[in-house]
Amino acid sequence: MCDLLKYYINNEEILLFYGNELNSKHDFRISNNGFIKDIDTLLFFDSRGVSRQFDNSLVDQVIRNLPEGCIYLLVSRPLEITTWMTLYNFIRLNEIKPKRIITNMGFVDFTPKKMSIIEKSVCQYDLYFDKRDAEIKFLEKYMTQNEGELSLYQQMYPEKFNSSLMDLLSSCNTIILNTPLLVSDYIFESSRPTSFFEAVKKSNQFNCLLQMPKIVFDFNEFDNTETYDGVHYTEKGNKLIFSYIQKYL
Repeated sequence: MCDLLKYYINNEEILLFYGNELNSKHDFRISNNGFIKDIDTLLFFDSRGVSRQFDNSLVDQVIRNLPEGCIYLLVSRPLEITTWMTLYNFIRLNEIKPKRIITNMGFVDFTPKKMSIIEKSVCQYDLYFDKRDAEIKFLEKYMTQNEGELSLYQQMYPEKFNSSLMDLLSSCNTIILNTPLLVSDYIFESSRPTSFFEAVKKSNQFNCLLQMPKIVFDFNEFDNTETYDGVHYTEKGNKLIFSYIQKYL
């Protein structure tokens, strides 16, 4: 079940989120350099934006290279399942009207999940939509080391959400960082199910089909050695992704 969650960023301002609970891990980060009603750039990222191991996390590189005088708000993985729906709810709840958004949404939306995790995503529909409209698609059975065999599922957005998202973002410029495509037979310490790789393609396709003012980056030079687990980037991977977007900041 989702609730209206409050996060106090200073003595005068509160950020509102809609979800089951705020993320308690290291990749939940919020920072800003001005009042949220005045922001020029909203940086909205999932867990891949922040790297505990590196001083050059992707969001740190972006913030250091924003134009002088640019007022920004960074929101990194506020909910365990941070998706386009999370961003949509956040903007509407807080009545934020940024001139620009930089985001890597899409990946978490479509990747395969067990049903208990899908439910954390789908409950976010109920603020402005109806979660009964969400299509839940079975993907595969997958054998894990810790939990045994799991059924994995994928959520699909209803067209009414797609249209509403495009309308919400029609008055700002959005820079979308697509997910690098990986070679499926590369061995990571944490293996990935077969459906994972097709789901990443679907997330990138969804981003490309959004009809609104946007730039979408695909990272064709990226390879498996630039992510240490198939999801999160190495320091080299962070630098490569940043090099693509630097001149657009």
